[in-house]
Amino acid sequence: MKIFCVVFCVLLAIISATQSQGGDQVEIILISNLISGFKKVNIDGNYVFSQKLLEIFGEYFFNTLNNRPEILEVIKKAKKNFKERNVGVAFPNKFFRMNDGRNLVIFSGCTPHNCMGTENIIVYDYSDGKAFLLVENQKQNAIGIYGNPDQKIKDLLISHYMK
Repeated sequence: MKIFCVVFCVLLAIISATQSQGGDQVEIILISNLISGFKKVNIDGNYVFSQKLLEIFGEYFFNTLNNRPEILEVIKKAKKNFKERNVGVAFPNKFFRMNDGRNLVIFSGCTPHNCMGTENIIVYDYSDGKAFLLVENQKQNAIGIYGNPDQKIKDLLISHYMK
């Protein structure tokens, strides 16, 4: 009976690794598993700089929302309860071009006065109008990946997080 309970609990944990939180599809990854199992991956593309992209999206996330407020709605499709303050302390936007032709903007930052353990990384595919998020939750010692990204986008999110 004990073996059955252990097997059942393991299966339940595997099944719930991808779960729904408030209507959002989220993949939960324990940070300890991420660190111990992290292998540097080949990111399928390159960071780029373009003055035109900087003018369109701005240097920081808050600039982007001022220039392109519709992006917030796209982000909320991936994570319904996302708030601007989740990236209140923002790092400079980065622009990335995938080898398959997708053009991405990477926004990142954390919650003001609580940066340790609240990092948010958003990949916005402006070729396709989709957003994908990696949200750190220190209380659960885990990250959540939202928006159902393909493996290449997931690798980019995790690689950006692990830097």
